[in-house]
Amino acid sequence: DRHLVVFKTRILLTSTPHLSPLGEMGGTGQPASKAHFVEHKISQLFQEMGRWTARHPFLVMGLCVVLAGILLGGLPMIKSESDPESLYTPSRNNRAAEDQVKWAELTERIEAQRALVDPASGPPKSPVEGSGRVLAFSDGGNVLSTEALNSIYALHKRIVNQVSITKEGVSGLKFADVCLRSKIPGSTACAYTGIMDLVDESLPDPFSPVRNLHPDIVRFPSGDAAGTVLLLGKRTESSDGSSVEKAMAVAMDYAVTAVEWEDAFLDLMLEESKKNDGKGPGGDLYSIAFQKEGSSDEELTKSTEGDTVLLVMSFTLVMSFTTIVMGSFSDFVSSKRALSLPAVSAVGLCIGSAFGLMGYCGVTFNPVVATTAFLLLGLGVDDAYVMVQSWHYSSFELPAGHTIEDRVAHTMGKAGVSVFFTSLTDMLAFGVGATSVFPSIVQFCAYTATGILFAFLYQVFFLAAAMALDAHREYSGVNELWGLLGKGWLWGPQGFYRPDKTADESRLVEDATSPDGKRVKAMPDAEAVTKFAYRYGQWLISPIPSAVVCIVWCAYLGVSIWGTINVGTGLDTRDLAPSDSYWSTFVDENFRYFQEKGPLLGIAFPEGSVVYGTDAGRSEAKALMNELEALSCLEDAEAFSRWMDSHHQWAEAGGGGGGVVS
Repeated sequence: DRHLVVFKTRILLTSTPHLSPLGEMGGTGQPASKAHFVEHKISQLFQEMGRWTARHPFLVMGLCVVLAGILLGGLPMIKSESDPESLYTPSRNNRAAEDQVKWAELTERIEAQRALVDPASGPPKSPVEGSGRVLAFSDGGNVLSTEALNSIYALHKRIVNQVSITKEGVSGLKFADVCLRSKIPGSTACAYTGIMDLVDESLPDPFSPVRNLHPDIVRFPSGDAAGTVLLLGKRTESSDGSSVEKAMAVAMDYAVTAVEWEDAFLDLMLEESKKNDGKGPGGDLYSIAFQKEGSSDEELTKSTEGDTVLLVMSFTLVMSFTTIVMGSFSDFVSSKRALSLPAVSAVGLCIGSAFGLMGYCGVTFNPVVATTAFLLLGLGVDDAYVMVQSWHYSSFELPAGHTIEDRVAHTMGKAGVSVFFTSLTDMLAFGVGATSVFPSIVQFCAYTATGILFAFLYQVFFLAAAMALDAHREYSGVNELWGLLGKGWLWGPQGFYRPDKTADESRLVEDATSPDGKRVKAMPDAEAVTKFAYRYGQWLISPIPSAVVCIVWCAYLGVSIWGTINVGTGLDTRDLAPSDSYWSTFVDENFRYFQEKGPLLGIAFPEGSVVYGTDAGRSEAKALMNELEALSCLEDAEAFSRWMDSHHQWAEAGGGGGGVVS
């Protein structure tokens, strides 16, 4: 009367009576067939591990806690990365690193040439260390109306005059003190922030310069110029195309040389956004969206912090569920409700150990890795369910006179094999994933594979030791609630824990199929589950249910194949930020109103690849540029700026003493 008990994804083969403590292996301890040789050897190994654990449960649990404590020391060493380009650019493509080096070299050369051409320009301008960007937008409205401009200009003045910081001991620094200076040689004015720089309060109509903007380019009093498309979103031009009449959005950019300023800027904007019952300073006229330079990193980090709260909630829910599943409401002695605490604690130890070890090894943490904790929680508790269920089933397979050591060994011989193979396959799967070319996936798989290893170790040692201690309570006939206080395994009628203890007479029930006519009483709930599983299995293999299952499975497979073929690809970093993030709103609106044209492209040739001082070198570079300008995805190719052309014309006109200079 052999039957198959399926628990989640784990299959435990059990049989009713007449089995030796070796289970399916005969009394000789030999495998039933050569095909089971490997499984038999692994089962024997886990039996010995179970025996040793049952003999030294306090030592085992102590060693687990000490190991976790040592590994937790690596947590402060974990380095976090949330930059999308770093995480989702294939590692075999070192374009980002190359670009950084090349542009640094190019910038240095440009500044050196600038000093030669215009010595009066002084030292290079201060580098940008922070920035803030504000969008004022009105869907279907006009942000160039007098009422809207008044409100937007007032907001601009508050940003410029009210945002104040302290830097290097100097307090009261405002935007004018830390702004990025204009690139115009000899100018000390701040770089332009947007069309609000054009407002002239000395005029009868201060906003008249803003109402007559050129549709292509805007020139500022500082001498700077910018494309109108970068300043105004979704514009409507006049009938003759000479000016902009309406716009749905206006952008204002504040570049600064002090990162402290952008933090104060963000505080002001968050405060402004709460005005008018959350409508912002514009009320019904317009809405605002904003970000600072470090917004993406900060918001992605917040999502990780939010996951910490969810993880605590998950542990609480899983703990509650495990307490119900492992417990019994009819037999408080054979109930294993108390094991829910060490089962969940083992998961906590495995998460801390895995993350700590990754910190020691220098493996970077990223927002995707945060999901590892949830994955390990499910896998770890699943292992615990398998082990506890195997414990219950073992009461049918062992004679009444067995000891705690025998039962732990028998349980581990059965459940340990299942937990071992599933953990091994999971580790292999994530190990293969760790060879991905995407750093984010490599880091996620490394954390998860390591976590699965520790989940396996802590369950087969820490939880097994707890099972041995709880067995002493059960065999002593002590209620599980008293067991939480140590009665039954630290103190009580049977004294301190002993691995050779057998079940009290009160814990035995009659069983004619047992060699000595008795066996240890099993938890009633486990017996009910066993009967249900047996009857369900018999029903499932009957013709009609089997046919229905096959049809449903084929339909599911078809839908899965269709979905796989049509699955979308790509990455939207907004999905990694909190759902209520101001940064997600900014990205949405910025894309909505300011994506009329694509990014401005810049091309730099590595040193030595093109010899600009020769006709052949310049011809080679021009040929490449002509090929790029011919691409259909580029607009206004005739407006492309080539310094080589200007330099060549300047040299031929007699610049630098005449002749072409290299």
